[in-house]
Amino acid sequence: MLTVIAIWIYILVTAYITGYAVLACLCRRFFSYSGREKKRRIYQVRHRTAYLFAGLAVNTLYAEIFSLFHGVGLEANLVLVAICVLLLLFFSKEVKKECAECFLKIRLTKSAWFFVGVFLVMAYGTSHGYAHYDTGLYHAQAIHWIESFGVVKGLGNLHVRLAYNSAAFPLCALYSFSFFKGQSFHTVSGFFCLVLAFQCLELRDIARRRALLISDVARLVALLYLYSVYDEMISPASDYFVTVLVFYIVIAYLDLSVKKERSYAPYAFLFLLSVYALTIKLSAGMMVWVVVKPAVMLFRERGSKAWKTLAALFLLAGLVAVPFLLRNVLLSGWLIYPFAGLDLFAVDWKIPKGELLYDAKEIGAYGRGYHSASMADRPFLLWVRDWFHQQTVSLRLLWVADLCGLLLTVPALCKWLILLRHERVFGKKKLRPHGIFPLNARWQTGYADFLLIEAVLYASFLFWFLTAPLLRYGYAYVYLPAALMACWLWIWFRLLFTKREKTTGGRETEDRGGFGLPRESGLKIGNRILIFLVAVLLLYKGGRLFFSEAKKFQLSYLVCQEDYERFQTQPFYLGGKRFYRPVEGDRAGYSPFPSAPTLPRAKLRGPSIREGFRSVP
Repeated sequence: MLTVIAIWIYILVTAYITGYAVLACLCRRFFSYSGREKKRRIYQVRHRTAYLFAGLAVNTLYAEIFSLFHGVGLEANLVLVAICVLLLLFFSKEVKKECAECFLKIRLTKSAWFFVGVFLVMAYGTSHGYAHYDTGLYHAQAIHWIESFGVVKGLGNLHVRLAYNSAAFPLCALYSFSFFKGQSFHTVSGFFCLVLAFQCLELRDIARRRALLISDVARLVALLYLYSVYDEMISPASDYFVTVLVFYIVIAYLDLSVKKERSYAPYAFLFLLSVYALTIKLSAGMMVWVVVKPAVMLFRERGSKAWKTLAALFLLAGLVAVPFLLRNVLLSGWLIYPFAGLDLFAVDWKIPKGELLYDAKEIGAYGRGYHSASMADRPFLLWVRDWFHQQTVSLRLLWVADLCGLLLTVPALCKWLILLRHERVFGKKKLRPHGIFPLNARWQTGYADFLLIEAVLYASFLFWFLTAPLLRYGYAYVYLPAALMACWLWIWFRLLFTKREKTTGGRETEDRGGFGLPRESGLKIGNRILIFLVAVLLLYKGGRLFFSEAKKFQLSYLVCQEDYERFQTQPFYLGGKRFYRPVEGDRAGYSPFPSAPTLPRAKLRGPSIREGFRSVP
């Protein structure tokens, strides 16, 4: 735990500094908007978690680029520290002001103990747990390769899973501190969960507001996710990284809508963050459609001049994606592995197309609950039937809820598009609100915003379902759409039945319900009951987690993080170089290094391992 805390403080400082510097520069150069005075105003970031995620994204890009030339270890960290020191000197005045504002806000809100408590709880969870199966299979080895060599050409020929490029792995290598020659720490996935937990702390405001927001529902689902992965976030699995990012994007988007944000800047940032999520795992590909929001806002504000800003925004998105694509080509010879549709390169380290197609089928079949790649070609209705029967009763009910939500979203979206046709978006005439709630309904999101985020989530859900519908691949896409739709229906119901009737004299009278109580009062009671049930659920989950962890408590967890799993291995030789493979099963873990699950059909491209591998027919 102490090692986790020390590493997290280092991650927190470096990510905050780089994130603040990048967002400050972007806000000054691109992210400006027209205020009420019709003057150009620089956007001011309102949520500190944005700095952290921006910094994590920037540091990931740095680690990816560094891995193209060298192993990501001590040298990479020294350069990162030097960059952070220079940025602190350059932004010294802003940093002092920012720190003062942070401390003032914490003191006024008396929230320091909440943050400290969450920090310690999450640090303890990251200090131990159950390792993901794939961590022993290839996650740990992939990170070890990046630590030692950076990018190795044709590494996927040694072990095809090492071609599964994820931007999370270079970031894990950057913060693993393996150069101390003790152990390679794996704390970054836990840190992502920590930042999401910080974002969820705003659930405390429910009692003050006495109302449940749609963003609160997203936070609640995110907390349930953190509870479910508390024992697993020690593993550097890309699933955890991308799911946390999706939750953050949705929560931040809904918060911006509730607060009626007028600048396109934070929405543009969420688009860039969605591109970053795509580089971590391809399942987040549909999230990039959040770009619709800043694009519409730009065209409404600037007209035809918006194209320049949009071009700059897409250029930034390209800069986020380019290192990921370069690593793909170097690891496998394919631009996007395992997708055969973009066959652009004829390099000697290229993974054979037949092996790629087989691997793609195996992924799809496994996601559908099969254990043979041949089952990937089963007709749609047959595999859906088999897949549905494998799910638990609760998950089946959730699939039905998602389907019902989709049936509500599609016609609502069509209606919105029809209304949109009769409005001029780019002219002087403003687009009417068409609020999904009455204008006097405080703290609620707008019609277009709600439909857009639901459409993006359902597009992600369908993409996930049609490719590899395994729950851990798409937790956010499964739970969020139905939960948000249920909250929307509840708020709509409340507003529908809290209207006051006017008498002929102009006086307002209370509409009474079936028990003789004012209908509004009855709904307030219902709302409080709902909030109470949410509190009980969180307390119940927290209690179960406490007693579960108490049974597994070990004093060593308070000092050092639990190491990677170890497996029995035996050596084999390739081009005169020693490699290792497991005696049983297909997992070798982090060490010994380098290893492969079976004897590979590959050979070295040169006299050293750094030169990479090529396939042997």
